[in-house]
Amino acid sequence: VDCESGKTCDPTSASMECTGGTSSEQTLFISEYVHGSSNKRAIELYNPTDAEIDLSKCKINYYMNGSTTADGASKTLTGTVAAKSVYVTCSNSVTDADTTKCNDKTLTATYNGDDAIELVCDSVTLDVIGKIGEDPGSAWSNNGVSTKEKTLVRKCGIDHGDSIGTDAFDPSVEWTSNAKDTFTYLGSHTAVCSE
Repeated sequence: VDCESGKTCDPTSASMECTGGTSSEQTLFISEYVHGSSNKRAIELYNPTDAEIDLSKCKINYYMNGSTTADGASKTLTGTVAAKSVYVTCSNSVTDADTTKCNDKTLTATYNGDDAIELVCDSVTLDVIGKIGEDPGSAWSNNGVSTKEKTLVRKCGIDHGDSIGTDAFDPSVEWTSNAKDTFTYLGSHTAVCSE
């Protein structure tokens, strides 16, 4: 069994499970990113743990055009997200015709493909899309996966976020790309790959 960095194979388990890893394992992370037409935006958060997570200690920061500070561009979250479930925050431009899966419509950021997005809870960075402090031009892109005018869905098998916001960002490693204004996958997340 090949395990991710920081994990070890448990030979005593029937499925040869990978265990251990860093403290960033099994915490809230971004499972979907929607950069739609006009100001249609949505961020889906997935809770991979077995316990409910209080979102009042969490916020989403936006680093615009290569900025190294959020400059007040952030969204404080509210409510809770159940175990093995998602929470979807949308801009008010997202209509019921697009999706009925929004838990709230208070996402006010007009992030574009070149703006880094950071999920923070209890002052700890849990996940980042993009690279903080880098302006990639119009988008981060590789192998046909781009952060500009696309819907990105986290690949199955990813169980934690990218907690290092200043490392290189290749969206094709952990994300699948869908056409602009794809809202079909909001409201649920497939964390475990089917065999």
